[in-house]
Amino acid sequence: MRVQSLTLVLCLLSSLLLSIGCSYQGQIPLLRVANSQSFKGLASPNLTWSNVTVASQSGVFTASFTAVPTTSAASGEDSVIGFSNGSASTYSSLAVNVRFGVNGIDAMNGSGYQTLKSLSYSPGTSYLVEFVINIPSHVFSVYVTPQGQSQVLIAQNFGFRTTQATVASLNNFASYSDIGGVTISNLQASPPPGVTSTVPWQSIAVASQNGSFTLQFDAVPNANAMDGVIGLSQNPPAGYGDLAANIRFNPTGTIDIMTSTGYQAATSVSYGAGKSYHFRLDVNIPAHTYSAYVTPAGGAQATLGTNVTFRATQSTVASLAHVAFEADVGSETISGVAVSNSIQPMPTPTPGPTSVPTPVPTPVPPTGSQNIFVSQTATGNGSGASCANSRPVGFFNSASNWGAGAGQISAGTIVHFCGTISSPLAVQGNGAVGNPVTIFFEINSKISMPLCPGRGTGCIYLTGKSNIVVDGGTNGIIENTGNGTGRQYASGSYGIEADSCTNCEIRNLTIQNLYVRTSTSDISIDQTAVRCVDFSGSNVSVHNNICHDAGWALTNGFKNGDGNISIYGNDVYNIDHGWVPVANAPGINIGAVYFYGNHIHDYANWDSGAADVYHHDGIHCFSTPVGTTGGHWSNVYVYNNRFDGNTGGNITGQIFLEGAGSGGTPCGDATSQFWIFNNVFTASQADNGIIWVATTTLNFFNNIVLGHSPSDSTCLSIHSNGKVKIQNNAVGGCNQLISASPTEIASLGDVDHNSYMDCTGSYNCFWVGTTDTASFTGYQSATGLDAHSTSNLSYVPLLELTGWPQTGSPLLGTGMNLSSLCSGALAPLCVDLGGHPRPTSGSWDAGSY
Repeated sequence: MRVQSLTLVLCLLSSLLLSIGCSYQGQIPLLRVANSQSFKGLASPNLTWSNVTVASQSGVFTASFTAVPTTSAASGEDSVIGFSNGSASTYSSLAVNVRFGVNGIDAMNGSGYQTLKSLSYSPGTSYLVEFVINIPSHVFSVYVTPQGQSQVLIAQNFGFRTTQATVASLNNFASYSDIGGVTISNLQASPPPGVTSTVPWQSIAVASQNGSFTLQFDAVPNANAMDGVIGLSQNPPAGYGDLAANIRFNPTGTIDIMTSTGYQAATSVSYGAGKSYHFRLDVNIPAHTYSAYVTPAGGAQATLGTNVTFRATQSTVASLAHVAFEADVGSETISGVAVSNSIQPMPTPTPGPTSVPTPVPTPVPPTGSQNIFVSQTATGNGSGASCANSRPVGFFNSASNWGAGAGQISAGTIVHFCGTISSPLAVQGNGAVGNPVTIFFEINSKISMPLCPGRGTGCIYLTGKSNIVVDGGTNGIIENTGNGTGRQYASGSYGIEADSCTNCEIRNLTIQNLYVRTSTSDISIDQTAVRCVDFSGSNVSVHNNICHDAGWALTNGFKNGDGNISIYGNDVYNIDHGWVPVANAPGINIGAVYFYGNHIHDYANWDSGAADVYHHDGIHCFSTPVGTTGGHWSNVYVYNNRFDGNTGGNITGQIFLEGAGSGGTPCGDATSQFWIFNNVFTASQADNGIIWVATTTLNFFNNIVLGHSPSDSTCLSIHSNGKVKIQNNAVGGCNQLISASPTEIASLGDVDHNSYMDCTGSYNCFWVGTTDTASFTGYQSATGLDAHSTSNLSYVPLLELTGWPQTGSPLLGTGMNLSSLCSGALAPLCVDLGGHPRPTSGSWDAGSY
C-alpha cells in the first residue's frame, strides 16, 4: 500500500517551571508553560523521519501532544511517535515511543510492543497522548485520552527500548510513518516542578489512598550532613509524628527510613549535596507497612527496607493524602512526585492457541441489535431508550421481557446499567453464538447494596445461561456497603454467580468490599462463601477485573467436560484465596484452563493468629467429595502472574495443589498436566511452602520463588503423585529451598539449571528423599540432580527496574534452552515476564526475566 501524507504541526515548549501552588491528583500532572514555537512537518509522500529538538532532559519529565491518525488500523496504519537522544533515523534510535498500528495504540516495552489495555482508534479523531518518562530508571508510562472519552493507561513503567537501555538524556522528538500518517500538534514537554523544603512543614496534596499504592519522587539534598525528611501523611503535617512513612537525609550523611521502632536502613547509602536521588515507596495502608528503595543518579537501586511497619503514631491510619517534607538542618529539593496503584501490570502475553481469547477490554459499549437502558427505578418516559428514559430493574428481572418479541431482551441486545442499582439482577435468557446479550455498565454506574446475596443469587446471577457478556465499561462497580467486621452483616456474598455458563465473559469490573475484615479475632464468617466471581462451564473468560476484600475471590466448581477457561489481567487483593479451581466429582475431565497476567496479593487481613481458621493461598486446587481420586486436568497453564504483597502469617502456599491420602481432597490424578512458568512468587511471612504441590504432573519453568527469610519456611515442597520437571527457576530466601521425593523425578535432568540462593541451612536447604543437607555440592553428589544449577546461599540477586537481573547475577546464563516447547499454548514461555523474547539458541537466564 502506498504511503499517504504525514503532516506534523508541532507546538513546542522550551522550558520550565510552574509555581509550586498546585494540587497533585494521582499521576504526575502535565506542566504547561507559555513560550512556544511552531514546526512545519513533512510534505507527502516521503518515508522520512521528522525530528524536532527539545530541551535536553536527564531526570523525570512529562510530555504531551495531540495526535490525529489519517487512516485506520484496518487500512494498515503504522506510525510511531517518541523521544530520542539526537535526531532519529531508525526505530532503534527511539528510547520511548507510542505506535498507531494495526492492533490499536500501543507502546514499545524493551524489545516489543505491548499495551496494558487495548485501545482502538479512528481516522480523523483526536487523541491526547501523555508521557511520564524517568530517564535515570529507564522506564516510562503513557496515558491516552480519546476525544470526548476518559483517559486510558496503556503503559506503566515500561522499559526503554533495549537499544537505548542506558541512554542518559533525551533531547529530540521524532515521528515516522510507514503506512498512513498522523497529524501532531501541541507538543509540550517540561520537568516536574522542584520544591525546596523549609521550616515549617510543607506538603503536596495527592489523590487520597486507602489501599496499596506506589509513591515515586526525586530529591536533591542541598547540603552535606543535613537533616531533612520526606514522607506521607493523612493531612498537612504539624510534626514528625504525623508521617506514617518517610525517608530521611540524616546528619551522618546517609539515607534511612522510619519504622515503628525508629530509623533504620537495610542498605547503607551515602548522599552528597547537589546530587539527585530517585525514591520509590511501595505502601500498603491496610497492612500499615511499606518498602522503600533509592536509586542514586547513575547508580543502581538499593533497598532501604521491605515491609517495614508505619511509624508507631500512625499504626492505625486509614488513608494517606499528602507528600510532606521539612528540614531542620539544610534543605532538599523535591520533584517528580507520582502516585499510582502498586500493581505492576503484566505485559500482554504472546497468544497461545486460537482457543485462548485475546484480551480486548472494551471501554465503550459494543454495537448491538438494540439498546435497552435500565436503572433502579424507571426514569423519564420509561421507554428504555436512554439513561434519562430507563426501564426499572424489575423489567430486567422478569422472564416475560426476555425473548424474540419487539422490545424484549434477546440475542444481540445491549443492556445498559445506569446510576446506582440497589437490587440483585438475574439474567432470564440467553444470547446466541457470536451474538451475545451484553450487560454494560455506563460511566459511574454500579450495583451497590449493604449485602449482595450469597450462593444461588449473587448481585448478578447468570448460572445455567449461555452467550452472556458482563462488561464493567470504564469504571463499573459491584459492592457491598454493610458486610464485614463490626458491620451490619457477617454473611456469605457473591458478586457474580455464573455456574455452568457457556460462552460467557466477565470483564472490566471492580468487585469490592464483599467482606471487609479488619480484626484477627473476627472468625464469624465462612470465607469460602464470600466470592467475587463464582463460575464454571466452557468457553468462559474472566479478565481485566479488580476484586478486593473478599474470601475466595475467583472460584470454579468444574464439572465434566468444562474447558477453554481463561482468567487473565485481574488484580486480586485483600483476600483469603485468589483462585480456587475445584473438580466437583471424581474422575471428571477438565481443560484446558489458562490463568495468566494476574496480580494476586495481600492476604494478611484474613489472618487469625494461632487459631489459623483461614489458611491463605494464591491458588488452591482440590476436589470434592472427600476421599476421591481427584479430577483429570488435561492442561492448566499458569504463567506471567505475580503473587506477592503482605501474605500474612497463616499462608499455606502461593500455589497449593492438594494431595491424596486418608480423607484427602486431591487436586487431580497423576497424569493431570500443570504448566507453571514465568511467574513471581514471594511470601512476606513464614509459610508451609510457597509452592506446595502434592498431586498432578508438574512442569515448573522459569519462575522466581523468594521466601520470607533464609532461616525459616520452605520454597518448593514437591511431593506429587505424578512426575515433575523443575528447570530454570530462581529459588531463595527459605531455610528449605527444595523438598521432593525421588519417585517423582523421571530423569536427573528434569530438575536442573536452577539458581538457588539465600539459605542459612538452619533446617538444611536441600531435602530430596533421604538426602538432607545444607551443602549444595553434597546434595548434587548424593542425588545427581541440579548438575548444571548454581548456588549462592548467602546472596539474593536484585532485579533492575526494567526487570532484568543485575550485572553479575547468578541468574544470567544459568537456564537451559526450552525453545522446543514454545508452540501452541506454551508459546509465551519463549517471552520473559518483561516482554523480551528469549533466544532461540544458546542458554536462557534462570528466573522469570
